[in-house]
Amino acid sequence: MASSVLPRIDLKQDPWEREARWLEASTALKKEDQVCGQRLAEMAKKHSSEALYALDDPLEAAVFSVLVEMMKEGSVEKKARMSRNE
Repeated sequence: MASSVLPRIDLKQDPWEREARWLEASTALKKEDQVCGQRLAEMAKKHSSEALYALDDPLEAAVFSVLVEMMKEGSVEKKARMSRNE
């Protein structure tokens, strides 16, 4: 009988560890850019765990997660603009 094996995840692949590193890196940005860096860290964590099982690459999973969140935010903004124009 075949058994399924989950990918081994070390600390560098852990979305919460990545978020902590990215939040720390945000402090090195210009004051006006720090909020964007913090938001990026939050977005990267949102779907990374699920994406990591499908993609096996922690950076790719983080980028995928950020892109999903950006598309969701863009969709909400588009709906708001459309409702204002009606």
